Amino acid sequence: MNYEYLSYDVALEKLYRLEKLYSSLMKQSFDAAVKNRLYSDKLNEKALNVKKEISNIRSGKLTMA
Repeated sequence: MNYEYLSYDVALEKLYRLEKLYSSLMKQSFDAAVKNRLYSDKLNEKALNVKKEISNIRSGKLTMA
């Protein structure tokens, strides 16, 4: 039973880190869009992959709660 709480805490911590990463990537992408569209698109693609991972964790977290 303790392992369930630990895995929940680890998933929650990972979720928080990924949300910060997503926010940072989106800000960088927006800032870069004016100067370098290709770089901005790459950052945006990374951000979308992070967003998918966030969604996966959230859906898994809801089933663990």
